[in-house]
Amino acid sequence: MKWLLVTGQPGCGKTTAVKEMAHELMAHGICCSGFITEEVVGPTGSRIGFDVVTVPGDERGVLARKEGLKKSLPKVGQYTVDVPSFERLAIPTLQSSEKEVVYIIDEVGRMELHSTPFKEAIERLLATPDSVVVGALTAPIYGHRVPFCDVIAETPGVNVHKLTAKTRCAMMPILREELRGLPLCRSSTGLGKSGENDTAPLSVPLQPGKAGSHLELYFKDLANLEDLIRDTYDKLVLRPC
Repeated sequence: MKWLLVTGQPGCGKTTAVKEMAHELMAHGICCSGFITEEVVGPTGSRIGFDVVTVPGDERGVLARKEGLKKSLPKVGQYTVDVPSFERLAIPTLQSSEKEVVYIIDEVGRMELHSTPFKEAIERLLATPDSVVVGALTAPIYGHRVPFCDVIAETPGVNVHKLTAKTRCAMMPILREELRGLPLCRSSTGLGKSGENDTAPLSVPLQPGKAGSHLELYFKDLANLEDLIRDTYDKLVLRPC
């Protein structure tokens, strides 16, 4: 079993890091299956909830909202969690029929753990000797820990890296190096030892099979340039294996 996870407080870049690692894997032909969690912003620019998005496939569904969901659903802070919607999309991605697959899980968190089938799926993967997982783990908030996440972090074969908003960029080379050590990656062209066919995650062609394909972007304002480039890359590269 080999799990590569990141953890940290909300806003530290866990989802961004998991996306980049998933892109790196799929760009080198490694099959991935799982989901990421993306924030949903309302018309005023404020966060109104979260969506679950499948990897690959980019199918999207509701995870949580501040308003508009049934009051009978569980709550985490100010958010109501749409457990049925989450389970409909996320659970099948953790039951891949592929023999060699890296599971992408963003995240094992307070919202997601309201789903008993999700918790059971994580327990099955923990009990599977050859499971390979790349993902995120919720962190303690104001000293309040999640015992299930502590169990995951303490399991042999699970490596957890702590991120902060200031350290995420510096951590990415370390995470990519660890990707090369995952069982399914050691035999993959382009993900060998450091220095052997070493490539950055943005170096793959935008249109596979068409040499020289490229994308040109022109900006009037450089504010949030990194986020804009990453969002554009997500839409172009995050595709089924």
